[in-house]
Amino acid sequence: VRSHREPLSAAGFVLGALVKYLSGVGLLWVAVASAARASSPYGRVLRLALIGLVSSVLIVVTALPWLELPDSLEPIVAETATVGYVNSLPDSLALALADDVLRPLTGFSQILARDITRGIERVLLVTLFAMYLIWEGRQLWDTPTGAAATRATARSCLLYILLVSTSVQTWYFCLPVALVLGLGWHGALARVTVGYSLLALPALYLSYYLRESTPLAVFIVYGVLPLWPLLTWARARAHIPAPIGVSDDEERSERHRVAGAVMEQARR
Repeated sequence: VRSHREPLSAAGFVLGALVKYLSGVGLLWVAVASAARASSPYGRVLRLALIGLVSSVLIVVTALPWLELPDSLEPIVAETATVGYVNSLPDSLALALADDVLRPLTGFSQILARDITRGIERVLLVTLFAMYLIWEGRQLWDTPTGAAATRATARSCLLYILLVSTSVQTWYFCLPVALVLGLGWHGALARVTVGYSLLALPALYLSYYLRESTPLAVFIVYGVLPLWPLLTWARARAHIPAPIGVSDDEERSERHRVAGAVMEQARR
């Protein structure tokens, strides 16, 4: 949260990504924050090159004793890109929409209806997540602190787990939970993240045992209930007066008083 040692932070996220690739999201935000803190384009290139060098050396050193190309790539791809849909919250809602809405309206077969809703869901969510990453990057570029990079990593990891990943296990929440607790419990992000981690355990294991018989209400509660701290935070923010507007009014009235005094002095 407080560190400005980008190579050390990058090394930590690279080692994490070699265990679970989700940690690689943190490497992205470390690189953005590091480049944003540089005072010149040359400095930005130098910082990014240093992070890239540290990351590459670590990957080579740790993987070289066991790496056999191209055979080693096959299990990596099989365990990431071809696992199918497991405990995905958007997929569960998409299947319910296909079975309860699309099939009765169109008469499509279950397979076709589910393929259509899954295809639309994936394109929509991946597009929205890409737009979110751009927004997050701009926010971090404006405030490139260690805490901001930690917050960006926690948010993007949580959103990836909940919305983008097609395969979710309960221990995936360990990374965002650890990050938000490092930022402090009092923030809304910490409470939302911990809420999802707690509800994931009963919801996902219930889905594992009941399979197709899992009630839709389980996924609705799991997806909506942890957002309550955000709603509370939004209501609290709505009652806080805008300090910028008050400051502008005060400055404007002060300028009027100064201008009036100058004019009065000129008339005398």
